[in-house]
Amino acid sequence: MRAFPTDLGVQRYGCKSLAWMCKMDTSVAEAVAAAGAMGLFIKALNLDITDDITCVAAVKAIGAIASAPSALPQASAGIDVVVHSLRRHEKNSKFAEAACRTLGAYLRCPVTRERALQGRLDYVVCTVAQMHNTDAKVKKAAEIALKP
Repeated sequence: MRAFPTDLGVQRYGCKSLAWMCKMDTSVAEAVAAAGAMGLFIKALNLDITDDITCVAAVKAIGAIASAPSALPQASAGIDVVVHSLRRHEKNSKFAEAACRTLGAYLRCPVTRERALQGRLDYVVCTVAQMHNTDAKVKKAAEIALKP
């Protein structure tokens, strides 16, 4: 991902692959976070030429390592980039679902919960759910995100 920072295919499949591996085991998520992947995921999400598929992959990847101890120092950056990206991709229901899941990871993590509540992520998730009130997957992701 570092070698080809503007290649959407590399960014998309890099995010997807790393997110998939992180979900297998928490030690993998920790290793990926320790290697600095959060910064790569944030860069992929912030690319001006990013398509919807790459954005969804990047948000899912951020969520996959959100509560890993090595990713916690970058929690504010992860939260901010997801919230700001929601504004750009608010009509994309797949992005909304992935964002709710990722923001839910920050809301459930004891270390990031206070920061998440200060950023009013609970309100953001509710707003996203209302905007996509006909999409069952977004509603379910929002419900899970808001559970304590």
